[in-house]
Amino acid sequence: MKKTILFSFALILCLGLNAQTTLKTTQDSASFSYGVLIGNSLKRQLPEGLNLDLVMKGMADVLKDVVLPFDQQVCTEVFGRYTQEAQKKAGEAGRMEGEKFLAENKNARK
Repeated sequence: MKKTILFSFALILCLGLNAQTTLKTTQDSASFSYGVLIGNSLKRQLPEGLNLDLVMKGMADVLKDVVLPFDQQVCTEVFGRYTQEAQKKAGEAGRMEGEKFLAENKNARK
């Protein structure tokens, strides 16, 4: 829940909206709604540990056609390495937790 609230807040800030902004036209409402739909979709796919401010900046820079520090191929490689490392760490943590569980239960059986 906290992550959802934080992500929604970051999305609103990225779009330049504040809590007192009113959506005056159908286009405003549709624009905001589209952002919410994309945000909800992204939230389900977002790996743990990423800096949401930089995720939002990257998205905003692409949408505003700002010159980017990396091309698409470099972004794919960097993100791929990050997710592989995160999966490796999660697997190691799971393995260690499993070994601990087995050791504790092995002693409990005797």
